[in-house]
Amino acid sequence: MVAAGHVPTFAERAAGRRTQVRDAWRAVQAMNEIVVRSGGNAMRNDNPIQRFWRDAHVTCSGRGAW
Repeated sequence: MVAAGHVPTFAERAAGRRTQVRDAWRAVQAMNEIVVRSGGNAMRNDNPIQRFWRDAHVTCSGRGAW
């Protein structure tokens, strides 16, 4: 839309931001489900799952994610 010259309204920008935040939290919830189903070894430092889980949570804990 912007490339075509349309200037988004405040409501359109707010809806886009709401969608971004909701989708980010859905991804974190999905990652939580993977960890729960992977057992205790999922959180070992040598398991990439713990890194993905940590990255997802850090991404959503930043300022403005709520």
